Amino acid sequence: MDLVKIGCQPDEYVQYKDPEDYVKMELHTFPLHYPPPPDVNYGIPEKWLKIMAKYKFSWRIIELAKAFARKSRKKYGWKPPPPPEPKRPRRKKEDPEIVFYSDQMSRAPIRTMEINKKMYAKVLDLKHRQKLRRNIRSAWESIYNYYNKKERDKYLRMLRMQKRVKKPPFVFDRTDNLAKPKELIVPPKVKPKTKPLTFKDCRDCRIRNEFRSMPKERKTPPVNKLGIVKRAALKYIISDRTMALTKQFKRFKEILPPLPLGKVQRSALLYNISVRTEALAVPRKRMEGVGLDDEDWNPFAVSKWALRYRPTKRIMELSKPRVYEP
Repeated sequence: MDLVKIGCQPDEYVQYKDPEDYVKMELHTFPLHYPPPPDVNYGIPEKWLKIMAKYKFSWRIIELAKAFARKSRKKYGWKPPPPPEPKRPRRKKEDPEIVFYSDQMSRAPIRTMEINKKMYAKVLDLKHRQKLRRNIRSAWESIYNYYNKKERDKYLRMLRMQKRVKKPPFVFDRTDNLAKPKELIVPPKVKPKTKPLTFKDCRDCRIRNEFRSMPKERKTPPVNKLGIVKRAALKYIISDRTMALTKQFKRFKEILPPLPLGKVQRSALLYNISVRTEALAVPRKRMEGVGLDDEDWNPFAVSKWALRYRPTKRIMELSKPRVYEP
């Protein structure tokens, strides 16, 4: 193979010295798809570009884009806060032992009260006996409360000491595992059993590719034409209820006929119009506006009233360029 044809040009040949050299062959086929549509131009029309070329900037947009510092004003005047209310001085906490002994010293010993209660049980009246029982009960309660408070303070002191001892850090492995959502068990994908392709199956691949490259046909519902009645509608039998609804109600028949046109009352012909009514009847003169359909309409044209406008001091201050400190 000394001569090799390249492409579709019959005049061009390449000669190789050795037949074992690499030979490059090109194949040209016709495209099977439609050419792409032309690009849509979303640009600005030429008419607007000519108008915008006259106005290089808009001072109104520049002024509105500038930022200015606003003064923060409160709705109501500031009032000083009221003076703080005088607090009641805290009472000094007394020692619980002093409270206990003073409580015990305020009444007689329990042993003497018990002896008097048994000795004079038949002599004393009910009021004095109740007073003795009350004193004995309150004495026992004060003793119990005193020692109970001591035990409670001892327990709280022990808890406070336990907090100071360094504890090992808490491990959050279990809580993290419980906080995670459970993993869904997904069944494994099973590949469908397919017959292995042979040379006979791929014989018509060229025709299949041509068929796939063509646009897909989609079935559209038929459009109902006007004036054509379906057979099912012709065979339909109307019901008694529908027949009753087709009848016109009596109230529609009793409507007054419309007034005849052209008739004018005699009093209206003799009426003298007032000066105010005559002035209101004259159509108001308005400025001639520019139609939207006019092709020569200039959207950037300035009205005569805007040219006669005198800006205020505030607008003149805003129109000056702001200088920023470096």
